[in-house]
Amino acid sequence: MVVDNLKSTDYDVAKESIDQLTREKRPIGIPPLYFVSKLHPNLYIRELAVKALKEFGHDKEIEEVVAGKSVDDATRALIDKYGNFRQ
Repeated sequence: MVVDNLKSTDYDVAKESIDQLTREKRPIGIPPLYFVSKLHPNLYIRELAVKALKEFGHDKEIEEVVAGKSVDDATRALIDKYGNFRQ
């Protein structure tokens, strides 16, 4: 449900999901936050997702995993590294 709410165009719904993932600081939240940081239609949600990713403290690892990849390929690579909510 949290991941689905990240896709919401409702600012408050998406923000709450980002905040929840940030509070939990589980690496499994990195792939969806990365995806949202790149492709969410709302600029403010994208900016919140970027800030949330920094809270995880994996900046260097994330940069290495996504280097030279499209957003979709980078997200898949992050899922391979950190897991996803469907597992």
